Amino acid sequence: MAYFLFIIAMETLHVAMLKAHEIGLIQGLRLPKDGPALSHLFFADDVMFMADWWVSNFQNISRILRCFYLSSGLKVNFEKSKVYGVGVDALEVERLAAILNMNLI
Repeated sequence: MAYFLFIIAMETLHVAMLKAHEIGLIQGLRLPKDGPALSHLFFADDVMFMADWWVSNFQNISRILRCFYLSSGLKVNFEKSKVYGVGVDALEVERLAAILNMNLI
C-alpha cells in the first residue's frame, strides 16, 4: 500500500512539472530535430530535472519542490542531491547550486 501512495505522490510532481513547462515556468532541454523538451525524468525514487541554465528555472524548481513537500510530506534531501552544469562555468554552477543548497559535482 505504501508503494502505491508513493507512486500517487510522484505522479503529482510529474503533473506539476508538466504544467510548469506548459505555462513557461520551466524551460526544459529541447531535443534536436524538433524533438520534445525534457524537463524531468523519474526512475524508482529518483528524479532528474533538466532545464536551461537560468536562475528562474532553479527558483521555480525550488518552489515546485517546496509545494510538493507541503502537499505530500516527501522532502528532497538536498545534501544528497547534485547539480551538474554542462558547458557552464564552475563558478556559475556553484552560485546556482547555492540557491537550492545542493552539492557540486
